Amino acid sequence: MFRNEANFIGVRTDGRTPAMQLGLANQPLTYEDSLWPGETAPPPQRVRRKGRRLSGPRLT
Repeated sequence: MFRNEANFIGVRTDGRTPAMQLGLANQPLTYEDSLWPGETAPPPQRVRRKGRRLSGPRLT
């Protein structure tokens, strides 16, 4: 993953990645392209949180 980020995602000072300099890529990739090649990123899962009960005397 670190090599992928360094070679395909991380843009250098000249505006190109090392993969672009070698002719392996036409533009920098995004993290989504790197993790899910050829498809869209899955939507985030909805997390339902339950309330926590307060310990000690109840303030009303």
